[in-house]
Amino acid sequence: MHVVYNNNNINNLDIFNPDYIDGPLTSKKMIIEQTAELRLSENVLISSHTTQYLKCFQLEAVRFLYERLSKQEFCIFNDESGLGKSAPVVALLNGLGISKKTLIVLQNDEQLLAGWQFHLGVLSDLPVCVIKDVNDSTDSAHSVYLSKWSVLRSIGDLSKLNFDYIIVDHRGYTLNNNFCTSMLLKQFERKVNIVISSVDITSDVKLLYNVMSLGGCLEHQHKSFRSFERKFHLPAVKEVLSKRVDLEEYYKQRGVLGEYIKLVKISKTFACDVIAISLIHIYHLSHPNNTRGT
Repeated sequence: MHVVYNNNNINNLDIFNPDYIDGPLTSKKMIIEQTAELRLSENVLISSHTTQYLKCFQLEAVRFLYERLSKQEFCIFNDESGLGKSAPVVALLNGLGISKKTLIVLQNDEQLLAGWQFHLGVLSDLPVCVIKDVNDSTDSAHSVYLSKWSVLRSIGDLSKLNFDYIIVDHRGYTLNNNFCTSMLLKQFERKVNIVISSVDITSDVKLLYNVMSLGGCLEHQHKSFRSFERKFHLPAVKEVLSKRVDLEEYYKQRGVLGEYIKLVKISKTFACDVIAISLIHIYHLSHPNNTRGT
């Protein structure tokens, strides 16, 4: 099935309102229509119980994410707030089955936590655990583990936590926090499968550096942020918005940064188990024809 939305007063909706958490899925302004289940592989099926809540572009996102995971490729799920990024992720995890264990790391925000819990409750049959302290472990009979990054940092020793997949939710600017990023790199560098972001990562050199570090994508000469920033420096967003910089030079440098990301994959300079990132592995929900209210 797919969801058709009423456009009335759509701009006044609060995406963090309990009636409207993370985009279209939870809006009460919807009409349900018939659609089919989604077969991703012989062993992975997204049932119609789940697909009934997803729009076509969200189903495309499910396919994209599955393809990356099946090839063990790191990817970025990137788009502006309100288009429903949690739903495709939860749909995929449900299709992968109860035997897989997934960690979702998020900002220290009760509303984001509640949003994930809501989507997992509606779209999946997966048992969910919210990690709270050192007593929690993956020996429990759960499939999805939700944790604020501060909780993982306070635990320190995460040896009791073993996951098949690790997802970092950057919504709320998780990776802009140095304490969070250092903890994630210490515990999960080269182990993160998906980073979810609501901001364009190619517009923020520091953010892109952190994301590529988590994915194990940086070349040796760019391992330090100082060297990375020296080569790909971009002016602050405030300077760009206030037009205090040469916009032509700004976008030219953005192009250089984009070309570098593509070359990271093409050059194949890494060991076979290191995931390379390319622009085609950054999935955007907001295609020209994919508007929230249609």
